[in-house]
Amino acid sequence: MRLLLLTGDLQTGYRRTEISYTDAEVKNQEVLARALNDRPTEVSYDELAVVGKRLSHDFLLAPKNLRGATGQEFGIEFTSVSYTQHAVPNRVLATTDNVSVWR
Repeated sequence: MRLLLLTGDLQTGYRRTEISYTDAEVKNQEVLARALNDRPTEVSYDELAVVGKRLSHDFLLAPKNLRGATGQEFGIEFTSVSYTQHAVPNRVLATTDNVSVWR
């Protein structure tokens, strides 16, 4: 499974980050599907943890409307991970030719 993300900010610059998970299983898959279809979606927080003999990468997505809303969460359990990053000149979202592979 691969996730292709736009990461960074105006102060540090933007990067195209590709995270590749081996032997991956998505928890709360409907949250991830909605986030990929409802762009732009912003990750508020993420963390890595050990779950038994596997690893877990959990994401909290920022709500669209901050007033009284709670963020949605999804996670990916996997056995190994790798990533690459490439600088991009500005904040440009992925196109149809440049997408995450998660199904």
